[in-house]
Amino acid sequence: VDIANGATLDLGGSVQALADLSGSGVVSNGALTVTGTIAPGGLNTLGTLTVASNAVFTGTLLIDIADGSNNSDTLAVNGTADISGLSLVIANPESLNRSMQYTVMTLSGTRTGTFESVTVPDSRWHVVYQADGTVKLLFQDGTIMLLR
Repeated sequence: VDIANGATLDLGGSVQALADLSGSGVVSNGALTVTGTIAPGGLNTLGTLTVASNAVFTGTLLIDIADGSNNSDTLAVNGTADISGLSLVIANPESLNRSMQYTVMTLSGTRTGTFESVTVPDSRWHVVYQADGTVKLLFQDGTIMLLR
């Protein structure tokens, strides 16, 4: 299902399972399961895909990155989300900028799990799950010292 910018997919209060979901619209009024690819904005297009319901995601979250900036696709969930079966893949890893942080997901409710896998070009790229529900991708370089 591809949701156009500004459009809403109303689930009518039901539980809906989709193979793939993309676009910059809103999914609302029900519970959603996506088992395939989730592409906020669509393929090769930046955007925010909003899911205004509880969701279970498995498969792949495909994120596009803008060259030279910290702009990226974002999956915004206004509800709870289970991402334990979801893999994060950067569609255009050559556009990643080490000095930038990318917000790939926001959640207003409870997050269950972490990404099953993360496909990035360098092991120094890390996913950070913040207390406010924001999920960021950032580059960590250098030496870290822990003092006790």
